[in-house]
Amino acid sequence: MTERNLSKKVFNDILCNYAEEIALPAEKFPKQFFLCPVGLIGAGKSTVLEHLAKHISIIIVSTDDFRQKLKALGYGYESASDLTFAAVSHFSSKGYSVALDTNCGRPEKKQKIENLAREFRAQIIWIHVNPPEQYIKNKLQNFKHTWLFRDARHGLENYHNYKIAVGREQTKIPFLFTFDPSRSDLEKQIGEAVLVIKTHLLREKPS
Repeated sequence: MTERNLSKKVFNDILCNYAEEIALPAEKFPKQFFLCPVGLIGAGKSTVLEHLAKHISIIIVSTDDFRQKLKALGYGYESASDLTFAAVSHFSSKGYSVALDTNCGRPEKKQKIENLAREFRAQIIWIHVNPPEQYIKNKLQNFKHTWLFRDARHGLENYHNYKIAVGREQTKIPFLFTFDPSRSDLEKQIGEAVLVIKTHLLREKPS
């Protein structure tokens, strides 16, 4: 794919289109917060967030959604992260709590999240999505590859490269809850996490 520069107009058009597509929660959570998953490619971050959103009033902003939009327009993925955080800021400015469907443990993303939390006086909820490695490999090998990976080998190559790049960046993050999507009791894990998250939010004061 030939790289093209993303103009401000195209950036804003993508962002506006995305904002219009998002179904807003019927109500806002009493305290504004950012729900931030940390986990490798294929760990199940999207699945966990989708389940949590059924029980907590949040808007999910997905970096993969922006990657898909950029690819459809003939662009590379360089602007996906900037679009993600622009969308997070947009919804936060309207008082909504937001879940970021990306690996929030990367230092550059973690810093942006902390900056936004200060700006909106919002809490940060860190969750770890951490299944066994073999679960991720099996998932990538059997995944129906469409726009993101060419095939299973490409998916596994991305996983290994990403794992090396991430390294030990996320070891000091104060996770409120850890999920293992490989287990058969995910709904039970979700229920426990919802209780922990709500209790924590209603007890803590914004910093």
